[in-house]
Order: sequence, then C-alpha cells, then structure tokens
Amino acid sequence: MPMVMNAQILEEQVPSLTKSFELLARAVQDRDVRIAMLLRKLEDSGDAEVTTPLLKFMAEFVLNKAQRLTFDSSSPNGILLFREVSKLLVAYGSRILSVPNTSDIYAFKYKGIWIALTILTRALAGNYVNFGVFELYGDRALADALDIALKMTLSVPLADILAFRKVVDVLGICGGASGN
Repeated sequence: MPMVMNAQILEEQVPSLTKSFELLARAVQDRDVRIAMLLRKLEDSGDAEVTTPLLKFMAEFVLNKAQRLTFDSSSPNGILLFREVSKLLVAYGSRILSVPNTSDIYAFKYKGIWIALTILTRALAGNYVNFGVFELYGDRALADALDIALKMTLSVPLADILAFRKVVDVLGICGGASGN
C-alpha cells in the first residue's frame, strides 16, 4: 500500500515539476536565472522521492561540462547562479539536518546529502564565477554554502560514511573512487 501512495503522490507532483523545469529552462535561456520555484518545491517537500530528483536535476544543471555555462566577465549571471545554488543548498541542508533518522537512512537522508555535496562540488568547479567577489561585497552565499556542507558532512557518523560507498566517494575519504 505505501508504494501505491508514493506513486500517487509522485503522479500528482510530476505536472508541477515539469512546469517548474520548463519555466527554469526558459529563464536560463533568457539569461535570467531564477530558481525560486525549484527552491520553493524543495523547501515545501519533506519527501525524498520529490527532493532527490530535484537535487539530481540541479547537480546536472550546475555541471559545467565542456564549458557550456559561459558568462562575460562583467556579467553578474554566474554570481546569481551560484547565489541561487547556495540558497538551495542551505534550504535543503537546514531541513535535512532536522529530519530524524529512519530505518532506510541512506534513501531518506544520506543520498540527498551526497547529491547536495555533489552540487556544491560542481558549482565550485564550474568556473563560471569568481568567488572573491562574495567576500569583496560581503555576500554570504559562498560562506553559507560551505557552512551547510560542513554541517551535513559532520552530521553523518564515520561508521555510516564508510558503510555507504557513494558518500565516501564524494567526500574523498580513503582514496575515494580509487578504492584505497
């Protein structure tokens, strides 16, 4: 019965998510990056079946493979994109840190933390923003993203980090993907 309920909830959410993705794609195409709708969905939902796909989408979105996200040096778009990513990470991280542990802790907590850390890694490596401007203008976006990432990382006990391979890989512990 729970699978049927989850499927029904997911079916109800799909049209809304599709519309959100279309609006996001349109906003990005216009170089007016507004991720507020995605952020609102993430904040409103406590269900891993909704938050995980949203986080995965954002992880793919910030992946700057082949330098597809390029902004002029005088353009604020890279900064605005990172600021929105930071808001998303802080919103998700704050919510997930307050969630009690469940029987399937990986699916309901650690997987989301892993994806959130992947988002931050990709946003930092994306090469579409000069991070010095955040400190220069007193913008807390970078500091807040790093702070919540550290809090999420420290919330996972070492035994669980070592038990879940993907978490080990994203944190780079024990040689990461090399298997050392």
